[in-house]
Amino acid sequence: ADTVLLCIIPNGASLVHGRAAWGAMSSAGGDASIQLGYATRAIPGTIVNANFFLGTTSVDAAGSSVFANTVALNLGYEPTEDIYLVASVVTEAWLAAKTLIGWVLYVPAGG
Repeated sequence: ADTVLLCIIPNGASLVHGRAAWGAMSSAGGDASIQLGYATRAIPGTIVNANFFLGTTSVDAAGSSVFANTVALNLGYEPTEDIYLVASVVTEAWLAAKTLIGWVLYVPAGG
């Protein structure tokens, strides 16, 4: 599956909340979907947990979703090393020239 490295979450930060938004990503009228998880920074692209912050979510139509906002979606997670927040394509390939944007809020270590 294709993976997009979105941002770095620093070692010891406490993840509070995030939101992702996207354009209609379906390339063939199928079922385009996404997961948000994390990868190691030491070996970029090595997915540790693909759906750690958001399980499989349809991006067929334009929309948005919050992530890491409940205990089940790992609100308050504190990584023990710098990690990448990653978006993984789950089913069909996304259309070119579409946009995936968002933000993530965390409290720095010691904060």
